[in-house]
Amino acid sequence: MNKKRVLILYTSIGSGQRIAGEAILDELLLQGFDAKTEDILAYSEMKISAVTEKMAIRNKTLGSIYDFLWKQEFAKDIANKSTGIFKENFQQLKQLIVNYKPDAIVCTQALAGLLASEFLPNKPIYGVVTDFKVTPVWLASKLSHYFVPNLPSKTYLLEKGVDAKSVSITGIPVRKGFESNKNSKRYRKKKHLNIFILVGGLNQMKYFEHTTNLINQIKEISKDYLTTVVCGSNDILKNKLNEFSSRNLKVFGKTDDPAILMKEADIIITKPGGLICAESLALGKPLLLIGKGYGQEKGNVDYTTNNCAAISVEKISEIAQAIRIIQVYDILKTMVRNAIRLGRPKATKIIVKFIMKGLSDTQ
Repeated sequence: MNKKRVLILYTSIGSGQRIAGEAILDELLLQGFDAKTEDILAYSEMKISAVTEKMAIRNKTLGSIYDFLWKQEFAKDIANKSTGIFKENFQQLKQLIVNYKPDAIVCTQALAGLLASEFLPNKPIYGVVTDFKVTPVWLASKLSHYFVPNLPSKTYLLEKGVDAKSVSITGIPVRKGFESNKNSKRYRKKKHLNIFILVGGLNQMKYFEHTTNLINQIKEISKDYLTTVVCGSNDILKNKLNEFSSRNLKVFGKTDDPAILMKEADIIITKPGGLICAESLALGKPLLLIGKGYGQEKGNVDYTTNNCAAISVEKISEIAQAIRIIQVYDILKTMVRNAIRLGRPKATKIIVKFIMKGLSDTQ
């Protein structure tokens, strides 16, 4: 019997879409599927770059413009009117689909969903929303089914005319190491907090002043708290921190399994990316989010803070003060409880199980 083939499409604008796709890939392979992931931007004749979004988030003016456009309803109309241009410039992607002959396509980004539904109209196309708020651009796709992170996302799609049977609240897919939050359920008040800082998501802040501010904040935090920092590809920060001697400070570069380190933490400090927020919540870990965010990241800030599973600061220089406020006012227990409530550690398995059922029903 031939294995069912599933193609997973993402864009390399940020790492969250790719990691979510890889989490689905691993589970599909475990279940005996023939599956692979592909970055659609690698198949574009237009030289689309991640620089565009990074510049928008870095610069307040451009960021505000990006935020405005991201949430506007006419974004769907623009995407629809641009379908012909996209199809013309993604002919290599069309050829990939023709050659691979997938039985279904899973998309972790809206443009990928739009193209997949155009290039493979007679097969199931699944959309996986990897942020806590849905952009209207998703509505331009002719998807068989949406997997969304929460009730507000489903409600939005239903209000826009999507059939309720075509939307499932699953959460954002997470990697295997994040599929349990048992440690968080045994939370007890501690004198010394364990702080985890993921700088990989803050690499857009490579300007000297930001790195200097972050170093100063980490030094301040590690005086009173056990502090683990994952620097990702920010070698400047890693080298500077390694020069600083503190028994409370552990510094890592890139790590293949951040879940091991995050499970020991009491609070996660990072930027408001959808994937890192979802994986933190899946472990039952509250968040301290850096920057108010634009576009989808603002949606992530709003959702996690409104549900009291996170607090946010606009400036790096406010990190240490925010941690002290959390401890002085003894709100961490409440944040942990809300993080557990919001977390969906089984999201990946639920999504793959749905896809498996859908493909078995079409046999």
